[in-house]
Amino acid sequence: MIFFSSDHHFNHANILEYCNRDFGSTQEMNDSLVRSWNSTVSSHDTVYYMGDFCFCNYAKATEYISLLNGNILYILDKTHHDKTWASRVSYGYSGNGIKFLPSMITEKINGIFITMCHFPMHSWNKEHYGAWMLHGHTHSSYRDGGSRKILDIGVDSARRILGEYRPFSFDEVRNEIIGE
Repeated sequence: MIFFSSDHHFNHANILEYCNRDFGSTQEMNDSLVRSWNSTVSSHDTVYYMGDFCFCNYAKATEYISLLNGNILYILDKTHHDKTWASRVSYGYSGNGIKFLPSMITEKINGIFITMCHFPMHSWNKEHYGAWMLHGHTHSSYRDGGSRKILDIGVDSARRILGEYRPFSFDEVRNEIIGE
């Protein structure tokens, strides 16, 4: 299966208050996010990840990556919360269940072109041909103004829409975007 996610913010104490996450501590949040991911994603699934993974160093980031199921395709924006740990990786690097991709990509998945990056865009590649735009960054606060082809796939958006801090499946994204 194919999944999409972003904005876990592992080890980021301020995210608890900023996003009103219902955890008593950063450690409780970290543990819950890993459990939610692994109860949703199997070891054979693919997850497109759109940034703000953790607020930590490279060693801690790789530790969290090793705890997560699936093959992670990381759309890497080295300018935001990932800049500390991600400065040590390069685009195209692949290993330990993760591959780093450029900061914006357009892929055809299940017959649909999908543009993915950390930040939402007002217009994107192949939009006029029905392409979707998936992003993170806004922690469920961005609304698209009616185009219904754009979705924040971050864990805070998942909590609001799906009731859990976890990745979205392709079918869940399709349902949110086109109502199927």
